[in-house]
Amino acid sequence: GFFKRTVQKSLQYICKDQSMCFINKFSRNSCPPCRF
Repeated sequence: GFFKRTVQKSLQYICKDQSMCFINKFSRNSCPPCRF
């Protein structure tokens, strides 16, 4: 659902940590721009 909503609504995310966040199944909800 996350990727579909992002594309359909043309959402723009901005990472607060210069897109250097570590993404795994536990922390994926903490930074949407890095997940996308």
